Amino acid sequence: MRAAVATGVGLSAMVTVWAALVGLYGGLGWNVPTSRGDGDQSAEPFWLAAGTHRVTWDAACPLDVELWRYEPQDRLAQLGSTPGPVVIAEPGRYFASVGAACGWTVRVSPT
Repeated sequence: MRAAVATGVGLSAMVTVWAALVGLYGGLGWNVPTSRGDGDQSAEPFWLAAGTHRVTWDAACPLDVELWRYEPQDRLAQLGSTPGPVVIAEPGRYFASVGAACGWTVRVSPT
């Protein structure tokens, strides 16, 4: 019984540390923003650090993908149907605008 309690406390502490690190890294743009949707829509904003990022996606149909800065709103890149690299000059909030006739997942990863 003591081992189970000790393991539970240790697991709780590890989860707390993990959550703090995810929050820290996410705030610095070290996360991999993943947006999911179905059909034509704009994804929820996510944080990106300055630097080069690779935009990739999965879908069962052709997509038209654009990456936008959230504030001030400005189109950063029109990727069309070809995934590729995007240079982020200023860290901040960005979002993907997707034109599609199916479900999709878009990822933005630092390179």
